Amino acid sequence: MRTAMKLTGWIVAVAVLAAGIVGCNNKTPSSPPTSSNTTAQANDAVDAAEPVVQVAAETPAEAVGSFLKALQTGDDKVATAMLTTKARQETKAHDLVVEPPGAPNAKYTVGEVQHPDDNPKIAYVSCVWSETYDNGEEEAYEVVWILRHEEPGWRVAGMATQLAESEEPVFLDFEDLTAMENTVQQAESATQPAAKAQQAQQPQSAGPIR
Repeated sequence: MRTAMKLTGWIVAVAVLAAGIVGCNNKTPSSPPTSSNTTAQANDAVDAAEPVVQVAAETPAEAVGSFLKALQTGDDKVATAMLTTKARQETKAHDLVVEPPGAPNAKYTVGEVQHPDDNPKIAYVSCVWSETYDNGEEEAYEVVWILRHEEPGWRVAGMATQLAESEEPVFLDFEDLTAMENTVQQAESATQPAAKAQQAQQPQSAGPIR
């Protein structure tokens, strides 16, 4: 059975964002900005907008395929390049680095592409990501990726998926990491009472036979 903990861990591996935001929020507040560090921040924003590598993605399906391949192989440069400009600026602003750990045992299938409200600049791309764990258990996750069309091609802006089987799908906005963190925390809080109730219903072990 898919658990909330496993799924949240997979989302962190995909976005490599949610785990880092919690740590960043605990940082000591920085000193008030001066003209020099304001200029530096502006330069950082420009740097964040320019990925290290350029990846062509003429269609939404091609973009999602390139992004998932990067997650599977642990290619941080391509994974970063496949995010929208705003998403890259957000990760830079939160002192985060996109470093997918890689998942060689994972498989993925890119599915249907839709354009909401006939907007040709936005696309929803469905996919199924499956992963086999060390204990032989296989989990499959359904995800809808939200993409924007930018000058280099289609880029990933966020994702919609279930954080727990009993919950409705939620939108994780890579372009607003504070909102994304709040969404993940709310979903985890909602699943904790159910998890505790399930544990309470499980029979207790009698211990070793003496």
